[in-house]
Amino acid sequence: MAITKLTADSITSGAIANTPAFSVKLSGDQNVSDSADTKIAFNTEILDTNNAFDNSTNYRFTVPAGEGGNYAVGIFMGAYNNNGAVSEVNNVRAIIYKNGSIFFNGDQSNFNNPTKVEVVTTLGVLPLVAGDYIEFYARIDTASNNPAVIGINNTYAYGYKILE
Repeated sequence: MAITKLTADSITSGAIANTPAFSVKLSGDQNVSDSADTKIAFNTEILDTNNAFDNSTNYRFTVPAGEGGNYAVGIFMGAYNNNGAVSEVNNVRAIIYKNGSIFFNGDQSNFNNPTKVEVVTTLGVLPLVAGDYIEFYARIDTASNNPAVIGINNTYAYGYKILE
């Protein structure tokens, strides 16, 4: 068995970092279609080590050349019924898409007639190659057909390459 010596230079240079990595958030509430998958427009970057997250047009992470591998990816999402009155939120789903198709999703239901639902999460590890892309979607079913994703410090997504 070989033993590799770690040095301060290898740590600070990123030689053993979990990169590429990104963390993004939704800067304000986003209305979505009732009972339909709607892409979340993550428009604020907290971290983007390789400039691989498009936060202005496609709202997606694309694996850079030479950076294929396994990635940990997750979404934390808040949702509510945006009609201004107490009305039932029936179901909330946070969805991770890989290359345009659903890869992971997690949902909650039976909320006992709330107006807001805090944090539905979906997490997973995905095998990715250069050029693959990850997008995040919401699917919210409400009684009044007026759902929204909660922005401003309530809805985040992240991803990073897992060291192997």
